[in-house]
Amino acid sequence: HTAEVVSLAFVKGRGLLSAAKDLKVVWWNGQSRSAQATIALDPAGNTAAHPLVAGNAQHVFAAYGTKIQRRSFDDGLRRQQVLEMPPGNEDHAVTAMAVGSAGVYAGTAGGAVLRWDVTTLAFLGTVGDATAAGHTIMAL
Repeated sequence: HTAEVVSLAFVKGRGLLSAAKDLKVVWWNGQSRSAQATIALDPAGNTAAHPLVAGNAQHVFAAYGTKIQRRSFDDGLRRQQVLEMPPGNEDHAVTAMAVGSAGVYAGTAGGAVLRWDVTTLAFLGTVGDATAAGHTIMAL
């Protein structure tokens, strides 16, 4: 990286993922500690403070601003698929991300926690609205 690293995720069996303010996401090999692959995030129209990264055994999820993308470990992170933000959330930057067996989750600047299916990328709904309790999503 050529800038401050702001997000890390460890994926068992795959290695470490890092995201930095240079808008690069790096997949680090757990054995050799060398970079396996690097992807660049799209800066267009985004105003997030920093990029985010999360992953599971199959996929890397990277976010910057209002855009979330999925890449596959199996193809070396080459092919990008985009998760669509649901109506009412198109202008809310992603501020936190997590991946679980039930889906990929994104906390937004608008206070919502959104969920997509990990495999199909279908939007599954809003998990909760933290703003109702007066919270701002900072980490998941």
